[in-house]
Amino acid sequence: MNLFSNSFSRSSLVSLMGRAMYQFKDRYLLTATIRRDGSSKFQGKNKWGNFPSVAVAWRMSEESFIKNLNIFDVLKLRMSWGNTGNQAIGAYSTLGLLAESKYGWGGTSDYPGYGVSGPATPNLTWEKTTQYDLGLDMAFANNRILANIDLYQKNTTGLLLKKPIPYYDGGGTTWVNLGEVKNRGIEFSLTGIPIQNKNLIWESTFNVSYSKNEVISLGDETRLHPGTKLDQASLNTAVLQVGKPLGSIYGYIWEGLWRTDEAEEAAKWGQKPGDNKFKEKNVNYKLESDDADIIGQAFPDVILGWNNTIKWKNLDFNLFFQGSLGADRLNLSRYLTNECVSDSRFITSKEGYYNRWTPENQNTKIPNPFSSTINSRFETAQYLEKADYLRLKNISIAYTIPRAKTKFADIRISLSAQNLFTITSYTGYDPEGTMDITSNGGNSDINAGVDGGSYPLPRTFTLGLGFSF
Repeated sequence: MNLFSNSFSRSSLVSLMGRAMYQFKDRYLLTATIRRDGSSKFQGKNKWGNFPSVAVAWRMSEESFIKNLNIFDVLKLRMSWGNTGNQAIGAYSTLGLLAESKYGWGGTSDYPGYGVSGPATPNLTWEKTTQYDLGLDMAFANNRILANIDLYQKNTTGLLLKKPIPYYDGGGTTWVNLGEVKNRGIEFSLTGIPIQNKNLIWESTFNVSYSKNEVISLGDETRLHPGTKLDQASLNTAVLQVGKPLGSIYGYIWEGLWRTDEAEEAAKWGQKPGDNKFKEKNVNYKLESDDADIIGQAFPDVILGWNNTIKWKNLDFNLFFQGSLGADRLNLSRYLTNECVSDSRFITSKEGYYNRWTPENQNTKIPNPFSSTINSRFETAQYLEKADYLRLKNISIAYTIPRAKTKFADIRISLSAQNLFTITSYTGYDPEGTMDITSNGGNSDINAGVDGGSYPLPRTFTLGLGFSF
């Protein structure tokens, strides 16, 4: 039994697990596991959840008809099924809690009072994920070439979401188990050892994964905006919509800036050339929430990795790249620095100042900051950017002085650097960066598409000295 506790959040998680393994003729393998988890975040019988799994494998390379081919060193077919649980809510979230409010009674002083901050949810329980996996492992050329391929599908039901409460019922949000999300994809890994001799070994691994997720059901809803909207937003950018990916970004469709030859059309909106122009679904010359739609997705379609390790005598070298394709980011920081939206009403970026709209510079994304009819909004495709990137994640070199020379210990001297450079067209600090998830419903999967000023990814250099006696 494993016991984990969190004294800060005053909650605890208890896990009990049993496992059985069976092997027949070193070819047929079976593993079965049952896990029972208990969380103090839930109430009554909902505190406990049972999560079984089973995996089978067939070492095909041990069969005579495969051995006779003289192709495979390893050929293994794998299949698995299993359940896991998620209890990612705050401590006491299922209780009906009170929040302090200040009230005035006609004088100059405010007096404390308390009201319900959220209704009790005693029926809330574990979010459950069922995953199916089919995999194939292969090795060739005396195990110098290894390949793995996996097909998977994950179905998540009873999602832990904050559902808005209608204002006529008091407003706010409440935690619910709602809906179903499906994830499916393919992962491929190839490892090769191009050089292997007495003094030099070079091992290189390339992996790529493609994934796609889709919201299958939201109960009686077709679209849901969990959590609360961001400051300065007229819309809640976090959205769950049936048939669309998890992590979709909701906003207005931006169609550029009004040009000088469009002054007559802009006037129908009460606007002028240099102001923002948006697409309307129902033309009434007024931008409304019904005109909004999904404008991007937070998660990449493809994730890449390339790792290289070279060992030459007592010298070790490592080089690791990672990248992703297909993700979008709503760059809130770019909006705040390019337009006059702060209390000081001042542009603080070079792009916003020198590339703003003027009659002589109309091919730009930055509206006229001196206009009073600008209709400035950040929850639009105007500040939506592609977040594709390729990053040198790690590079390191180390040298070991053997004990035979030092006479007392092996001495290892190492130098490493992380995040040395990133190739990307994204203008924010980090194409992987997101907002603080606690400010918009507490679910990183839902809010991951908004970069609200994420901390810049540090470039780190480390010099190490180790002794092995």
